[in-house]
Amino acid sequence: EIRWGGAKHEPGEKDDGRKLHPRSSFNAFLEVVKSRSVPWKDYEMNAIHSLQLILRNSFNDSESMDVSTKTIHSKLYDLEIEGMQQLEAVTSEIVRLIETATVPIVAVDVDGLVNGWNTKIADLTGLIVEKAIGKHLLTIVEDSSIDVVKRLLYLALQGKEEQNIQFDIKTYGSRVEAGPISLVVNACASRDLHENIVGVCLVAQDITGQKTIMDKFIRIEGDYKAIIQNPNPLIPPIFGTDEFGWCSEWNPAMAELTGWKRDEVVDKMLLGEVFGTPTACCRIKNQETFVNLGIVLNTAMTGQEPEKIPFSFLSRSGKYV
Repeated sequence: EIRWGGAKHEPGEKDDGRKLHPRSSFNAFLEVVKSRSVPWKDYEMNAIHSLQLILRNSFNDSESMDVSTKTIHSKLYDLEIEGMQQLEAVTSEIVRLIETATVPIVAVDVDGLVNGWNTKIADLTGLIVEKAIGKHLLTIVEDSSIDVVKRLLYLALQGKEEQNIQFDIKTYGSRVEAGPISLVVNACASRDLHENIVGVCLVAQDITGQKTIMDKFIRIEGDYKAIIQNPNPLIPPIFGTDEFGWCSEWNPAMAELTGWKRDEVVDKMLLGEVFGTPTACCRIKNQETFVNLGIVLNTAMTGQEPEKIPFSFLSRSGKYV
């Protein structure tokens, strides 16, 4: 409810020109509004706080303070308390979200000392929050990752936030036997009210499982290549194709048998350019053999076990194989 004075201008309202008094538009009137205001914006709250400080200083400088001034002080103080309570509530909610997040989150100050360590990273590493807080981040990561993390923190503290940076972190307690944890992190600079960088927050993703699988694949791939490319005469002739039909493998025994080197046939169509008629590298004697070879390759592509079939061709020197 607000009691206004003047400038309402009701329809049909007229002044009595015979009497000397303030015109009727100056009469006080009551306005009642029932609703909720839209939420305050951050910049509006900042303006209110600035006004609060200005008013407070002006009142402090005044030698005398009447009842109305004390009332304003009281209301401003109430606004400050309410604003602080709202800020504390928001801060508490953010902390709760970080603590219960399903991804690992680590925060450090400008010196690299851990000041944030959520539940997920504690579960992954076996290092509880109480022991993690205050440790330098470089003492927690694996030695092989120290240079990577150093650079990550240095750039973040300069305001350059890197993304998708991979490094390994140590494990503790019951998690030691599982080995280090591999993380991919995004760095985010933490700033104070004056936009000064006061730390770095690292939001991570655990890729330990994916990395383990990839490492195994790389080892298997290395063993496979070591066998395929081995010039040992006990290794039989081997050739292969990718899913699109291009020749992807041609081992030394195959090169010896056909007279065609590996780099001369790889990345050519296995059926048509490598084996085929009449201009292929290894010319097949007849069309029936060509068709049968195509059936065998396509059967293997579908994941089925193809039948073994014999096929013959002419080597580079014209020798019948």
